[in-house]
Amino acid sequence: MNVFAQKLIKGGGVSGVLKLAGVGLAFLFFLIAARVTTPEQYGQFASSFSLATILGFFVVGGQHMAILRFWPSLDEQSGRKAADAALRFCIGNLAILTAAFVACGLAFWLIDQPRQLWSPLVAWTIVLSVAFALSEFTAAALRARDRIVTALAPREVLWRLLAIVAILALSDGYDGADMLAIAALTLLATLVFQIPQIFRAFISARGAHLLAAQRSQIRHTSLGMWAGTALGPISSHVGTVIVGIALGPAYAGAYFAADRLAKLLSIALIGINQIVGPMISRSFHAGRVEEVKLISTAASLIAFVIAQVGFAGYLLLGRWALGLFDESFRAFYPVLLILAIGQLANTICGPNTMLMNMVGLERVWLRIIVVWTGIGIPAVYLAATTLGIIGAATASALIMVGWNLSSWFATYRHAGLLPISFSGLPGLLRSARRETLGG
Repeated sequence: MNVFAQKLIKGGGVSGVLKLAGVGLAFLFFLIAARVTTPEQYGQFASSFSLATILGFFVVGGQHMAILRFWPSLDEQSGRKAADAALRFCIGNLAILTAAFVACGLAFWLIDQPRQLWSPLVAWTIVLSVAFALSEFTAAALRARDRIVTALAPREVLWRLLAIVAILALSDGYDGADMLAIAALTLLATLVFQIPQIFRAFISARGAHLLAAQRSQIRHTSLGMWAGTALGPISSHVGTVIVGIALGPAYAGAYFAADRLAKLLSIALIGINQIVGPMISRSFHAGRVEEVKLISTAASLIAFVIAQVGFAGYLLLGRWALGLFDESFRAFYPVLLILAIGQLANTICGPNTMLMNMVGLERVWLRIIVVWTGIGIPAVYLAATTLGIIGAATASALIMVGWNLSSWFATYRHAGLLPISFSGLPGLLRSARRETLGG
């Protein structure tokens, strides 16, 4: 348990630092983008960026979660060759899905005559969606192999740096499509540092084959993960798109700024999730349930404490932070606080989504997110059209609380696990005490 705790602390620390740097740079990127565009153009960029994020999870087809689930467990039970064979299988699935998405985009371009709907904004949204999908998979594949730095540094740090430099180096007069182009091209550029490592693992698996039952299990599990991981981002990112449709691009830009600030409260949880996914899979499928309790409890407590500090900061400096994007955004301070409350609920519920996907409850998670997304989209739109942007924010926060609580209770019901396990606290405290005393 002591070695396990060391791995959790070290891995979580590294991923946390990289995520923190990435969040700071992402904030700077969005801030600069807001400064060099008009509120309306920034709203178009924000809506399209959110849509590309959602579409990216459709394109990746759950393969990023499948590799996190199966590579560590196969490596533990059957060896490295079997694990890399699973990687080859997931890469093949991703290639088919990406080709199909690009073909749909080309078909839309050919059908839309005389280009009434097609625009540079649409084109770069498609490119950014593909870039997101490839980046999600490569990062997940490297995380599964415990290569945290090479998994996270290109996307979390290098991508944002390249995008910021590109904005500052190029001429003024940007519009929303320009911002999307910069984001898409710089993200694709960072894949150069990751794809060679994935390719080496792909080549090393030559001659290794998965059993028919293993392929069937991965395929079956991937379908549930695909739907769940595609619908999850809809719940998280569709608010900006709906506000843009219901209230216009200027409101969408303000909502996007408030939402991005609110999401900073979950940064510790996101950082920890980067390391705990493969650990949960390896431990749970090897029968080490107590380790799973330790992982999820530590992740939940750390994330919630850090989120509370951030929320206190927004109470004092929230208006100022919104004003950095545009002075007119200061008026949306209540929106920021409402969305931040939703993020607090997200952190106290811990790595519940990751936990469900790693222990085999991906279809239970799918049912939960289908219900809450089905409720959420019309609820946010109705709230936006009747109560304005405050209504949209309130509906979004309530939906986030709802699916988090649902997943909390479902995980306990089906697997006997909770994101925060009181039975796991003694082990967590003992491990922390041994670390403090030097073993």
